[in-house]
Amino acid sequence: MSQTAQAQFNCSIEQVLHIKNQASLTLTEKQQKFKIFIRQCRQYKRAASAALADLYFLQQDYNNARKYFTEAYQTLSGIEPINSDEMKAEYALSLHFLNLQVAKSHDIFLQLRDKYHDDLPVNLNALYSRYKISLSRQIIHQDLLLAALSSSRSFKNLVICPSINVTINFDYNSTKISPDSRVQIQEIRNALMAAELSEKGYQYELIGHTDIRGDKDYNQILSEKRAMAVKTSLLQLEPSLKHSLSALGKGESDIELGGNTEEIHRVNRRVEIRIACDN
Repeated sequence: MSQTAQAQFNCSIEQVLHIKNQASLTLTEKQQKFKIFIRQCRQYKRAASAALADLYFLQQDYNNARKYFTEAYQTLSGIEPINSDEMKAEYALSLHFLNLQVAKSHDIFLQLRDKYHDDLPVNLNALYSRYKISLSRQIIHQDLLLAALSSSRSFKNLVICPSINVTINFDYNSTKISPDSRVQIQEIRNALMAAELSEKGYQYELIGHTDIRGDKDYNQILSEKRAMAVKTSLLQLEPSLKHSLSALGKGESDIELGGNTEEIHRVNRRVEIRIACDN
């Protein structure tokens, strides 16, 4: 029997993280260790399965990634939950990548941001950045829009107005919405007109944001015009929203991610949809 097969583990979340972060092990060796760990430490099966799924994802073995992440997600109460914030963030990121429970992944990151007052530790911020960059490349569909705008959260004893960021692409240095974002506008319209929201009579704010490049005053004007362009596009699809939408801009004053890469600039160029409420 090999040394790997004979391994004995200290059953703990720390051991899960230790295996995951061991630079001296190959991905295959880590996978073997996690499979043994799961057999020996079943009370930590959920955390280990999530970590194992992430390793398979790195190898682009999506069938096994989905298998182990589904196991992690389906682990019932009574089994030790994922109680490490890093594992929670890994869990949320993998849910998103594998298109499993996408609304849940969004909620986990919101909870972590609230816990750390939006100042995530470096390791969590790196995972959150991967999530936001990935999200910026995709259409945010009606189910996630509904889940985000229906959420109820509090922070420092204040009610947080439900909101979600979406990436709307514009022609360069323009307020003209690119054709590839028309589907996203349609998804926003569908979410706002769904019974879960339409029956509540909400007022919505469309808030434009830019990246940090360019003149500050120019970016402020550009963000306002782009928010208005989204409003106009939504009203063309659904005139009944006329008295429910307002548009404003924040320029570069409220960036989502710090940094100076093109991927991060795309995340920061966004339109935020927020239910208007008193903070």
